[in-house]
Amino acid sequence: MDLPFTGSEWSSGAGGSRFFRGVTRDRQLQRSELNEDEEHAFFLFDTYLRLRRVVELAAGYFFFVLLLSLRLLPAGRLHDVLMPGACWFVVFLPLFLLDVRTLGHSKYLYDNQVHFPGNSATQSVVKTGSEFLYKFMLCLHLSLPMFKKLSLTVVMLPFVAGYCCNFLIGRMASNAREGADGCHILGSVISEIGGVLRVVLVVMVSLKVNSSRFSYDWEAAFWPCWGVVGVLVMAVVIFSPFCLMAMFQDTLQMLMLSWAIFTATGLAFCGYYGSVMIVKVLEGSECDHMESKGCQNDLRGVLYPWLVFLPIFCVVTLIILRPLACILHQAWFQMPRRDNAADFETTVVTRILQPVPDMLFRVTPTFYSRVYRPSDTDSFSCASATACSSSNALSTLSQHCTSGRVSQSGTELQLNENSVDLSTTMLTALGSTFAEIVEVDQLCFICFDGLPEAVFLECGHAGFCSSCAVELLKRQDEPHCPICREPVAHALKLWPDIPVPAQLLGGGSRHLGDASTTKSHLQHVKRFAITVSPINFRRSETGP
Repeated sequence: MDLPFTGSEWSSGAGGSRFFRGVTRDRQLQRSELNEDEEHAFFLFDTYLRLRRVVELAAGYFFFVLLLSLRLLPAGRLHDVLMPGACWFVVFLPLFLLDVRTLGHSKYLYDNQVHFPGNSATQSVVKTGSEFLYKFMLCLHLSLPMFKKLSLTVVMLPFVAGYCCNFLIGRMASNAREGADGCHILGSVISEIGGVLRVVLVVMVSLKVNSSRFSYDWEAAFWPCWGVVGVLVMAVVIFSPFCLMAMFQDTLQMLMLSWAIFTATGLAFCGYYGSVMIVKVLEGSECDHMESKGCQNDLRGVLYPWLVFLPIFCVVTLIILRPLACILHQAWFQMPRRDNAADFETTVVTRILQPVPDMLFRVTPTFYSRVYRPSDTDSFSCASATACSSSNALSTLSQHCTSGRVSQSGTELQLNENSVDLSTTMLTALGSTFAEIVEVDQLCFICFDGLPEAVFLECGHAGFCSSCAVELLKRQDEPHCPICREPVAHALKLWPDIPVPAQLLGGGSRHLGDASTTKSHLQHVKRFAITVSPINFRRSETGP
């Protein structure tokens, strides 16, 4: 199963759309559950690509272990006769090919560096180069007599130096721009932790081989392996109950947890068994020399569990690749956090696209809406009566989520579901504290002097005079409603004495749900419709 497209194809827009259509065709994730913006689709593709890389790594290490096990067989000694000095290069060939593939992945990171933090591409190249050089020098050390004089401490230097440089590059990276987060964060964390543990293991083993001054034994030298096994066992214990609960609630989540448990269990068993066997061989408790039959059997025993687990892992992951990519993306994707200024600009740009209305519908003295429903009458009565509980008001106002939007074309009232946000309508209760001042005294609840004739959109809160509204807009670089703190897109003035133009309501009542088309009903609607106009002001450059 070849990769469907490359990083360069994604940059041109072809890769992400093709993959997104493929996911939809597979019906593993409903299209309505995804945001079809570029950021969301890109990280879905990135999750898919990283899972493919995991499969490639598992396949590469499987062939490496297979060649290594063949090298340990008696027939494998023929390679030393047929290809003197090249045997270990053949064994390490799958790992060299993986390094080449990793360089290709580094190019993908570079082509899409706007989506990834720091110097991800540079770090990937540095790590890959250091690992390649280390493995190449190790092959020379094992194959050629002239290089056997080099100690493993010298051979490991490129590997250690590469990871030190990788750490420094990561620290120098600029993270000024905060982008969206996907599975690449999880992958980076696992890769960094695994890399550090590998460096520690290489250093501990190399020092133990070349020097007898260190008092620790071989079991202590493999402590990174014991630590990884312990973490994997804890992960299996923690995830297992959640997987059982997901069996009855969410099939996709169960799939993700089952895959994680299977992977952790396989890695823990193979790592533990292999470490125990290799420590037993190195300690020399059951064999006199490495060429003995017992030692050779123990060494092959280190490899056999990996020869079973790795191909099974590759096949299972390839079978569930697409649904697994989708559920991992859902679990880890997060849109970037923006500061207040960016949030305000985004919100205002989005909301200002809605036209300034010519009329609004009064719901409570401190809340107006673009939308009308007959239930607004009950909502208004509830907000005005002191004996009415706030819970009833919230229950009534929440019905706006499925109501229609008033068309500004002057011909009809067009229904548009979800035209009013639930969170916006529920914020009406916050204005109920000022409702008595506004309704009974007809005073601005800010200055207690002017008439309550101003409304802020899109939240719909009112109860303040035009002067206070203008002052609020002038004093704040990012104007927010004083009741709900929502960004202000429009400031409107109410004109209750000016009749609503008949063409705004004429003939449109037949579209108002179950409402009748009688003249009395139109009169009822007009009771709540109020003419509005924009409040214009000029912000002073030197302040208010």
